[in-house]
Amino acid sequence: TSQVLTVKLVLPGSSYQKSAAIRRFDRQVLANLRAAPGVAHAALISSLPLAGDTWFDGIQRPGQHLPPDQQPEAQVRFVSPGVFSTLGIRILRGRGFAAADQKASPNEAVISRHMARALWPGQSPIGQTFSDGNAQLRVVGIAANVLERPTEHPANVVYQPYWTFPLEETVVAVRSRLAPATLAPEIQRAVWQVDPTVPVQSFKTMNHVAAVALGSQRFEASLLALFAAAALLLAGLGVYGVVAYSVGRRTQEIGIRSALGARPGALAGEVIRQAMAPVVIGLVLGVAAALVAGRLVASLLYAVAPSDPATISVVAAALLAAGVLAAWLPARRAARTDPAPALRES
Repeated sequence: TSQVLTVKLVLPGSSYQKSAAIRRFDRQVLANLRAAPGVAHAALISSLPLAGDTWFDGIQRPGQHLPPDQQPEAQVRFVSPGVFSTLGIRILRGRGFAAADQKASPNEAVISRHMARALWPGQSPIGQTFSDGNAQLRVVGIAANVLERPTEHPANVVYQPYWTFPLEETVVAVRSRLAPATLAPEIQRAVWQVDPTVPVQSFKTMNHVAAVALGSQRFEASLLALFAAAALLLAGLGVYGVVAYSVGRRTQEIGIRSALGARPGALAGEVIRQAMAPVVIGLVLGVAAALVAGRLVASLLYAVAPSDPATISVVAAALLAAGVLAAWLPARRAARTDPAPALRES
């Protein structure tokens, strides 16, 4: 998402009633953008990734005659050549679109890897054909999966050339070598050189688009992190309170042992070991419970395993560190106990 700036264009219907006029506008705007200083890639797309569902068509292979309610659905996007390099979507097999395809092969399509595996499991989709309810399309490339919604699995996505179905509403996306926001005037100039009546506003970086799409999930995660931090603080205070109380009750014993030659380090180490025993037991039980509970929330964790070893290790280390810190404070006080006052208390 870095280095990409986007803006939605809505062409006035009175001036763009014919498809040829829309194609001409799109072609000229793209040419202006690609010639603008600081622009590495520029493209048009009917709707951005992470923007949710916008256009669905039923899809099926040749020879299939499924009723509409049983056909698998695909998100359809109309794009210009260069869209994959602009948005950073990798072409895994085959190729993308080129300007020369407009006359040579108008019914070509690039599909997502998820769709390729759904329609042609174990086969090469390149060169295969499928129907989207309007036309027979031939697969020329396989693109990496892109999410429509951050909490859902990848959808079937069909990318078609923008000239097959020119739209009055489209999104301009530009990848820059500079800070993306600095390209806003260049995009505005590129559009207004073609038609000064087209409004150009509401610029958004792809970082912003992703942040909006993930806003509720990030808020919930932050809230859970806040509760987790409070739980960790309470656990640390609990360990500290219990160990401090235990050390206070053992003041005479510790004083006697100190008078008999026990080293301060040995006294502190024994206090910490005794305090950490229930912490370790609780940690083992907690990890076991987390592994079981992880299966229940697996559907909420896209691309994150509920038994992720790295996450569990980091959490376990944090809890152990909190326990050691909470036990070390009273242990240090125990190690500094003066034998004389302790013996007088007896």
